[in-house]
Amino acid sequence: MAVARDLLGKRNHVISVIGDGAMTAGQAYEAMNNAGFLDSNLIVILNDNKQVSLPTATLDGPATPVGALSSSLAKLQSSTKLRILREAAK
Repeated sequence: MAVARDLLGKRNHVISVIGDGAMTAGQAYEAMNNAGFLDSNLIVILNDNKQVSLPTATLDGPATPVGALSSSLAKLQSSTKLRILREAAK
C-alpha cells in the first residue's frame, strides 16, 4: 500500500499491523524488503504475542520461541532506550 501510494504521488500515512505468526511467511519479509528498497515511508506495528506456530506445544507445555525475529525482539524489548521511552510515555 505504501509503494502504491508513492507511485500515485500521494502523501497519506500507511500503517501496517502484523502478527509475529504472519512473519513466518516469506511474503511479509518480501513486502518489507521491497518497501525498504524503494525507501517508502510506512509504519509497521508488530503484535508479538510470543506464540510459536511449530511446534505449538511440547509435553512440558508451550514451546519456547526460536529464530532471529524472536531474539531480535527480545533484545529490543530489554534495551535501556526502550525502557526509558516506555517510562516517558506513561
